[in-house]
Amino acid sequence: MLTSFDIVCKIKIMLQKWNKKGGHIMSDASKVRGRMTELKISYRDMAKMLNISPTTLTSRLKNKGDFSVDEILSICKILGIPSEKIKEYFFD
Repeated sequence: MLTSFDIVCKIKIMLQKWNKKGGHIMSDASKVRGRMTELKISYRDMAKMLNISPTTLTSRLKNKGDFSVDEILSICKILGIPSEKIKEYFFD
């Protein structure tokens, strides 16, 4: 089982790789949006839980900005995304 430290390190490594490629983190946010829909979490509610504006959340989900490591971890916790699936939801 991965520790919180291991998870944060893995996310930071993935972020560095994506930044070197010149890409944004989320090439396809459909999995995150789909999970939000399954759990009946609105953009407004998710944004509030992340302490960002709904506009910022929408922009990031449309790949017009990147989530921070803390935001990725929070989204995973809120949506029940296991650590081994972070790459699938944010970096594929």
